[in-house]
Amino acid sequence: MPCDGPSVSRVLVVSGNGGRAERSKPVMMALIKCRWNTEPWDSQLERALREWLLDRLESYFDFDGRMNDEGKPTARLDIGLTTVGKLADIARQDPDFLQVGELYRDDPAFDVTRLVAELVEGEKLRFPHCEGEDGSLMIAWAGYDHLQLARAVSAYYVDVQERLGGRDDPRLVPLLACLIELLPWLKQWHNEVDPEFGVPMGDYFEGFLKEESRSIGLTLDQIRAWRPPQRTARRSRASGGGARPTSRRRREATDSLEE
Repeated sequence: MPCDGPSVSRVLVVSGNGGRAERSKPVMMALIKCRWNTEPWDSQLERALREWLLDRLESYFDFDGRMNDEGKPTARLDIGLTTVGKLADIARQDPDFLQVGELYRDDPAFDVTRLVAELVEGEKLRFPHCEGEDGSLMIAWAGYDHLQLARAVSAYYVDVQERLGGRDDPRLVPLLACLIELLPWLKQWHNEVDPEFGVPMGDYFEGFLKEESRSIGLTLDQIRAWRPPQRTARRSRASGGGARPTSRRRREATDSLEE
């Protein structure tokens, strides 16, 4: 019998000493409250841990406090595109992320960068053909509005063109293709005069696209028609047929929360 109400709640167990848990560091766990949920416990636990980790990564972008009840900004990144590598560097300095990541991976020596890369793999605002300076995947926060995202993409475009690669860099075309997709929304929702630029921003980006397409010798239709190159299919590893068994470390962490 499936549960009618919410099946997952997240609990942060802390005590004195500046919010540290009695076990020497914060313990962040996900407790499954629904008694009748048909999903196996191990699967529910793993999913809840993954959701918490994704929310934590999102909090590094939260410049206006929309992700917490206090409305407190928690951003550790400026508005703009960033890389998986930079995001992993922030997560590596976050004790709570490391605590939950250890439980999720069931490994105290887990690879933070690999975990972050896997967590963002299914997210929408990824730029798989526009790698960053560190060679890792470029990403953006889904919480940005169309204008913020357009500013971020165009800023990276200029950086690639002027500093990172030059006018023949293969990242330029997919970045312009992204701006073309954003343009109708910019014209509809963000076409008021910007005090910094002195022109409507939809019109500004329309002109930017025309000028930059000419500079790289392509029409807007050619850029619009750009498609990612086909990837070579890789043989998938055999799965274990479901969620991993609950380890001793996970059981102990869960038991400590339920007591």
